[in-house]
Amino acid sequence: MNRFVKCGPVLPGIDFTWFPTRWQAVLWRNAEFFPAEKLASLLRCAPEVCRRALEELGLGGIRPDPRWREMGYLTIIKNNWHLLNCDQLLELLEWNADRFNRCLHEEDFLFTKVGKGKPECPPVFWAPLTAPQKVQTDRIRKILAGTDLRYGERPFSFMGPGHLPMPPVSPSGPDEPFNFIHGYFSGCGDVFDDSFERDPLPAELLERYAALGVKGVWLHAVLYRFHPVPGAEELSGNWRKRLKNLNAVSRRCSEAGVPLYLYLNEPRGLGYDFFKLRPDWAGADCPAKLTYCCCTSVPSVLDWMREAVRTVFSAAPDLAGAFLINMSENATHCDSRAGKAACPRCASRDTADLLAESVRALEEGIHAANPRARVIAEDWAWQQWTPSGSHDRNCLPFKLRVLSKLPKNVAVMCISEWGVPVKLGPVENFVSDYSISHPGPSDDSVAVWKAARSRGMARAAKVQINNSWELAALPYIPVPFLVHEHLENVRKHGVEGLMLSWTLGGYPGGNLELLRHTPGELAERDFPGAEELVLRVWKIFSDAFREFPFSIAVVYFSPMTSGPAAPFFLKRTNEAATMVGFPWDDLSAWRSCWPEALFEERFEKMHALWQQGLSLWRQGAPRTPPARELTVIAEAAGCHINSAWNHIRFVRRRDRNAPAEELLAIVDDEIACVKRLLPLVCRDSRLGFEASNHYFYTPLALAEKIVNCEELKLALRRERV
Repeated sequence: MNRFVKCGPVLPGIDFTWFPTRWQAVLWRNAEFFPAEKLASLLRCAPEVCRRALEELGLGGIRPDPRWREMGYLTIIKNNWHLLNCDQLLELLEWNADRFNRCLHEEDFLFTKVGKGKPECPPVFWAPLTAPQKVQTDRIRKILAGTDLRYGERPFSFMGPGHLPMPPVSPSGPDEPFNFIHGYFSGCGDVFDDSFERDPLPAELLERYAALGVKGVWLHAVLYRFHPVPGAEELSGNWRKRLKNLNAVSRRCSEAGVPLYLYLNEPRGLGYDFFKLRPDWAGADCPAKLTYCCCTSVPSVLDWMREAVRTVFSAAPDLAGAFLINMSENATHCDSRAGKAACPRCASRDTADLLAESVRALEEGIHAANPRARVIAEDWAWQQWTPSGSHDRNCLPFKLRVLSKLPKNVAVMCISEWGVPVKLGPVENFVSDYSISHPGPSDDSVAVWKAARSRGMARAAKVQINNSWELAALPYIPVPFLVHEHLENVRKHGVEGLMLSWTLGGYPGGNLELLRHTPGELAERDFPGAEELVLRVWKIFSDAFREFPFSIAVVYFSPMTSGPAAPFFLKRTNEAATMVGFPWDDLSAWRSCWPEALFEERFEKMHALWQQGLSLWRQGAPRTPPARELTVIAEAAGCHINSAWNHIRFVRRRDRNAPAEELLAIVDDEIACVKRLLPLVCRDSRLGFEASNHYFYTPLALAEKIVNCEELKLALRRERV
């Protein structure tokens, strides 16, 4: 392993036994990304040997797309995480260790998504196939025979000119003083750095947002990348160019009527090497993040924060503002990760003070540069930690205490649905993070807005309009009645602003139309003559999605998002599911608090209802562009729901040694499900994409799932029949 790559503990690797050899797995999982010459160099064989090996697997017609290295590197990393060691992964990406480390640890929790450790992967090189390996290779080629893997629309095509939908001009509907959304395909890493080659917010995207009633966009920013820390300036290379790029983008956004906001999660913990240079800043240790917190009880930390944001907002005067998260998965102040007891300066301090002083420092710096900029404090995970590292489920008293300590010129933004109760049978839970299936606002959010109003503070609601982590691989979930209900509920409480998405959900269309229209108005406008049909179908889809058994673990760990591409395993892997990454066969993590039988039952009901809506739609759908659009999205969503249900029932029956016939029936249904999704993915570049994960799957990933299932059927017949 490259000793300069910070990959955490070495973990056991996974054997992908549906491939005859590991080097063939490497070929398969990279054939869409790199030419044969590149893969041959990686595997230490001649290009003609590599091309022949691809043909033997049935992949001779695959044409790689060079855009993957710049636009889809997160997919490349995830595809190879369990196949290549760090040295070979860097060779494949043509990256140095510094860039790889920044991607792992700063790009929206990638290190967490891949499992917080690097599997042990011996070097992979080409070798001649044995006779049994040749037989299995020939079988794979025959499995794929007749499967069309040709693209009707290449990956990332939705980024090109003319591919984004232009909403029809319509009268303005309900309007908020401000709202903002994440750019649909904007990066989530160091988007303003020296390699600023792809515009994160092109004019066409901004034009569509403006037509939909969107009034702002947001992007990630990490302060030390824009303003050096004294004594550790080498960590902030190219900071002046970042400021220049930021100024240019924010000016264009402002001119388009969709001004730019920054997301600041500060003071961001840095790697252990940083604290060798600045040991005075070191607070609580966060070993899972390979960092210490930057201790805000140290005055120079707060001073640096003020100066850094003053620099940023002075250099980019068109910035509309910033929203702040000060307790999250990232390490910020010393109790952001339940660790203040490890910091002698912060151990006896009120966590509310630690949080509020960070907000206050950022507000002072921003308003020193631009008094008109909006500073928005988001209450994501505002919670009082206990000495054991858990937190009190009743977060409201803590939230109100923090609120009372904030400057009055800060707007308070609540995750609207956080705290909405979820009760399934005898089990009770609540929404944390984001949900479309259970519309808000919660009683806690309403109480915080009420308290903010009494202090004269502006109020905003964070909502998900197009999709959520419940199903992140599609540009939107066609459940307009749920979204409309949530928007109407929020507006009743008089909030001044809306945050319309996290990194997912920025598609310039879909449910965003509901900002200015009711479902009935959209049905009448887009489906003349079929209004009643589409409203019935939307209602069935919305009712189906209400059945989602929400818990934060289900959302993050279940196979709902990647399911159609996630493999089945005949033997228990004992691998832990990772956050919107690899679900493996970790049913205990998938179901969270819900009993296994109840969990399966809810997905079965959701699947049955969704199929009912699809059947009704197939019978009477008109032949118009809006109808074809709904068909694609609804069919794809149905495949994800179907596959998640298949995963749950397969693992449950496998673990109790059910007869082979039961397992084979599930596997056959999964193959049919994947085969329904595959042609849709080949024709529509939006499917599978999300800004902070790039593609969850590709056509070859779905083809691999078919191979996985067919090989599993052979093994089942050998072992259980």
